Amino acid sequence: MHRRLFSPSFARIQQRSSFMNISMAPCSSSSVKTFQHQKDLPLLPVPDLKESCELYLKTLIPLAQSSEEYEHSKAAVESFLQNEGPVLQQRLLEHAKNMNAQGKSWLEDWWLDMAYLTFRL
Repeated sequence: MHRRLFSPSFARIQQRSSFMNISMAPCSSSSVKTFQHQKDLPLLPVPDLKESCELYLKTLIPLAQSSEEYEHSKAAVESFLQNEGPVLQQRLLEHAKNMNAQGKSWLEDWWLDMAYLTFRL
């Protein structure tokens, strides 16, 4: 055990982690506000429709109970891409534009409502 603490690999770990020498003293309430630098962060981009659908289908592969179930889901996604998908994507892009004009992310209100404020059963 003693040798491990002073081995060359342990010394390399210590050197690499030296950047983490950060003061953990609490900030005074007047110096830093919770969302003080929020406006400086880049806004969240709207994901590409086709890429989102491809990722969804990739995610379904281990979850599908059979190849037929996967093919049924794949057909539904392809139908969505040909029909209502582009219309909904355009509406989402317009929503993002409106929210960005207010300095907010397109997802912000929905995230707050669904993730934090909606009653959970």
